Amino acid sequence: MEQHLPGASRHDFPAARVGWTAVAVLFLFTVLSVLDRNLLTLLVGPIKADLGLSDVQLSLLYGLAFAIFYAVMGLPSGWMIDRFQRRVVIFWGVVVWSFATLMTGFARSYAMLFASRAIVGAGEAVLVPGSHSIIGDLFPREKMAMPMSVSALGIKVGPGIAHAGLPDDAETQWVSVDGDVVEAALWFGPLAPQGPGRTALVLRSGADGRVAGRELRGPRPGEDEPAADVGPVGAYLYEPDGAVIRAGLVGRVAAETGGRLLDPTIAYVTSDAGPDATSSGEGDVPVATAYRVLDVLPFGLKRLKGYLRERGVGRVTVKKRGTAVTPEQLRRDLGLRNTPGSAEATLVLTRVAGRQSVLVVEPATRA
Repeated sequence: MEQHLPGASRHDFPAARVGWTAVAVLFLFTVLSVLDRNLLTLLVGPIKADLGLSDVQLSLLYGLAFAIFYAVMGLPSGWMIDRFQRRVVIFWGVVVWSFATLMTGFARSYAMLFASRAIVGAGEAVLVPGSHSIIGDLFPREKMAMPMSVSALGIKVGPGIAHAGLPDDAETQWVSVDGDVVEAALWFGPLAPQGPGRTALVLRSGADGRVAGRELRGPRPGEDEPAADVGPVGAYLYEPDGAVIRAGLVGRVAAETGGRLLDPTIAYVTSDAGPDATSSGEGDVPVATAYRVLDVLPFGLKRLKGYLRERGVGRVTVKKRGTAVTPEQLRRDLGLRNTPGSAEATLVLTRVAGRQSVLVVEPATRA
């Protein structure tokens, strides 16, 4: 393909049909690249169990292994795009990242999986400079905006992105896999068929290895999320999924459970209805973890220590929101003795109506 020289006339551009055919091919490559880089997130649970990986190792696989090589290889990719046939460079980039994605399925060690993810990032680095260069030669400058947009309709952003920074014409979707928020993405145009707004996609792995999902949709830009009521602790406590919290859809969980917030600034929902009564029927994928409330105590170390010892508790799982107390420090201060036959308890440290409190809970599952 001949390079378009600055100042060339508009008649030097090929027919629109040729240009849009190239854009369609580049769009398909973009979709393929997004799928290949995100396949790992759908298999977090099985991979973690199979290779015995820690949360830190998984975060390095998903983030550092891909991002560093994707960023670093952008420079040599641009150099190759400028000096060699762009179609050939993009072709080999697709081959490299597709082969590396295949190799992740055969990885039997953390090192091999890390290397495969790095090669995926290196291969995908050719797509952005290659696409921009090709589109720049197929369309005049005043008509490049739409082809550029179509070639990259989906954009990944950090899950911690502020709502104030979201574009009004995009659907922003937070994705979690088995309770871990793995990414946020901006979808434009035909990839957002229900229009702009905030959504949460909750994916759960079943016992048979299959992945089921459910989407919660929030208000459109300019519309307000219905405010949830604040009230006393009920029979059950619901901990919304991280994607739901990031999307600002805790009020939807309160509405589904017929519940209320413990505190207006804390993402805990309480209700008198259990998980069976609050099932949405949408694929049976819960968007919040349910707990049965056993007791509510004002926070105090001495009182809590006596409460646990009276019940023979030797092990505690500590959850917290809205408090400066750290779970590790609390365990040390409690000084519990984990002996054979000792009981286990789950403690939730949070604020109830503005007061520091401890909720003693146990997991509540659907029948």
